[in-house]
Amino acid sequence: MHTHRIDREFAVFPAHCVRGTAEAQIIPELAGYVDRATRIDTTSYSAFFETDLDARLRGLGVTELVFCGVCTDICVLHTAIDAYYHGYRIDVVSDGVASLDEKTHEFALRHMETVLGARITRRAR
Repeated sequence: MHTHRIDREFAVFPAHCVRGTAEAQIIPELAGYVDRATRIDTTSYSAFFETDLDARLRGLGVTELVFCGVCTDICVLHTAIDAYYHGYRIDVVSDGVASLDEKTHEFALRHMETVLGARITRRAR
């Protein structure tokens, strides 16, 4: 989640997910999980950049991460790249991620699979 300061990505994209706005709120579909979750506020494309996410995960003994969210080619991809460099196994739920267009979505999925060794799966129905 972004702060009110001018974030670098706001030079590329309009301001979004600013703390205190509706965009920064937990979506209703995930609200039931909040009491079992830890929120990591970010100001970059990667959830690892300038956060304590890696330390928290290591403290819990986590070695594998399952990705869902938006945008596949931006936040999901950048977080997956950082996860790769931190040594985590990466699983991406292909129908649990989305992007602004199908071409960049497909590129990001292929990139994570072929370059990061991510396992690309579909959610069970």
